[in-house]
Amino acid sequence: MSNKLIITLIVIAALVFGVFYFYNIFVANNNLTPNQSDQDRSFDAINGDGSNQPTKSPEEIKIITELENHTVLIKDNAFSPESITIKVNDQVIWENNDNTQHRVKGDDWGGATINNGGKFAQAFDKPGTYAYICEIHPEMKGTIIVK
Repeated sequence: MSNKLIITLIVIAALVFGVFYFYNIFVANNNLTPNQSDQDRSFDAINGDGSNQPTKSPEEIKIITELENHTVLIKDNAFSPESITIKVNDQVIWENNDNTQHRVKGDDWGGATINNGGKFAQAFDKPGTYAYICEIHPEMKGTIIVK
């Protein structure tokens, strides 16, 4: 055999080996089909069932950074403002500026103890009026109005 023929066969064998090698690394070992993207595959991690279907539509998914935050300060054993109006899916953050602990509690939410300098956040996903108190100082009362 001539040297050119041997070199050509070696190059073809190397190319075939390279194609199979890279196929196994990038496609077969990652459980991706050649036409499936990493974005399609990301739903497997969300659902855990391999269905590749999102559990919620994009309209239903609300990123935490998109929430509007409203602050209620706790100072001198009082909530300020005492009443606040927010939109559905907004978040209220209570910030304790007193030298004592407070425990914000609504009828069916909260109950977090907030130390001096600490914060507690609660999102509201349904319209309504939500009364709350400080469980440690029950004379402290406030209202969240969600529209």
